[in-house]
Amino acid sequence: ELEIAASEVEETKLVELEITASEIEETKLAELEITASEIEETKLAELEITASEFEETKLAELEIVASEVDETKLAELEITANEVEETKLAELEITASEVDETKLAELEIEASEVDETKLVELEIVASEVEETKLAELEIVASEEVASISILEEKTPTLLASLSAYTQTSPDSIFDDITVNTPEAPQVTDNVGANANVSIRSEGCPENFNQVSIPANGKLCQIFAADFPASMILFIPQTPEEVVQYYLASSDNFVEPKKIKKRTMLKSTDNNTTLIISKDGGGTQVDILVKSPVS
Repeated sequence: ELEIAASEVEETKLVELEITASEIEETKLAELEITASEIEETKLAELEITASEFEETKLAELEIVASEVDETKLAELEITANEVEETKLAELEITASEVDETKLAELEIEASEVDETKLVELEIVASEVEETKLAELEIVASEEVASISILEEKTPTLLASLSAYTQTSPDSIFDDITVNTPEAPQVTDNVGANANVSIRSEGCPENFNQVSIPANGKLCQIFAADFPASMILFIPQTPEEVVQYYLASSDNFVEPKKIKKRTMLKSTDNNTTLIISKDGGGTQVDILVKSPVS
């Protein structure tokens, strides 16, 4: 009975120990699993934190690098753009300066040409005015000389008439005195005025210093045979017909110019001047020649 009881006690103890050992092992194993799980979770959390921190650090570093790269690139681009703008501005300033200088030079050349042109025009106008005034003065002078010449020719006649009538009454001294001044012939037929007459008027040459004298020219008076030479004559035609006659007779005359009621014809070398004016039923022609005609 004691052996059975001891055996049963031992078996019970053994079972209890086995149960206790099993429980202890299960508890330890559970604790170890929990610990391992906690360790793994802790490690994993730490690794995740470390990875996250690493990623954040790398990302921050990359962002910093990218930012620095962007700023460097931006600075380089700004410098390049600034240099390009300065270069372009300098080129534009140089181009503008060259354009301004070119324009200024062109304007100065144009102004110089305009001044020279104006000066030439003024000289031409002054020359024409002087020649016109000179021609008018020569006309007036020739007319005055003609009047004086006529008076000189008639003076002996007047003196002779006065001497013949010295014994008569004072009231009748001038009754019979007449001055035979030449009258300008009247044109009866202008249509045939251009036809040459068979007999040239006495005292009229065929030409005066190579200026043609029409066959129907009359009352020719040479006031100065030496140079400057001058002669006056009467032609029984209209002034327009006389102008056309001289333009057709020689190509040495330029386009006629109207001066008041007279027409002036000048030779191309300005050596010969014709003053054509209406005189009664015909035309008076004043011929002025400055120097010998070659």
